[in-house]
Amino acid sequence: MMLNYDAPLYRPPSEARSLIFQVTLGCSFNECSFCDMYRSKEYSERTWDEIKAEIDMMANYLPDTRRVFLADGDALNLDSEFMIKIIKYIKEKFAKLERISCYAMPMNILKKTPEELKKMNEAGLDMFYLGIESGSDIVLKKVTRCYCKDNNKISQQGQRSRLHNVMYDNFGIGWKNIFQRTHQRYCRSD
Repeated sequence: MMLNYDAPLYRPPSEARSLIFQVTLGCSFNECSFCDMYRSKEYSERTWDEIKAEIDMMANYLPDTRRVFLADGDALNLDSEFMIKIIKYIKEKFAKLERISCYAMPMNILKKTPEELKKMNEAGLDMFYLGIESGSDIVLKKVTRCYCKDNNKISQQGQRSRLHNVMYDNFGIGWKNIFQRTHQRYCRSD
């Protein structure tokens, strides 16, 4: 008895032993020139009935699950109350659960209020993986990344909400002459 995933399915290396629930399919942005992870899928959000049925099935099959990863590339694009409902239900069904995590896009973090993120954390979301790709708005614009002027603000918003965040950087996408300036901007603590 296994889940029928809508391939391709991606997860961070540190989620190799996690149970994965696809709460969304694809990526809502899906225009980054350097990424083809979800090009074969049109973005959609799964229904409560679909998600609940999979959680129920896996709670019976793998009751000792300790980690859950919410896929695809845009779980935080879901409505906050719907996301909280999913998280609470997962926590209810898996008594030994230690962590729930998901990917996050910068624009989706900024769409959430600090209060919404805090409620998600209180419900059981522990961590998000944030692909910031570069600290340079110039680079992000050139690679058609939904860019943000302040990646630090995004990280701080997650931290204030008590969510642990892991930032992914794509070092190869910048140019040599702006590399140092780009990464100095990341490391600012302001």
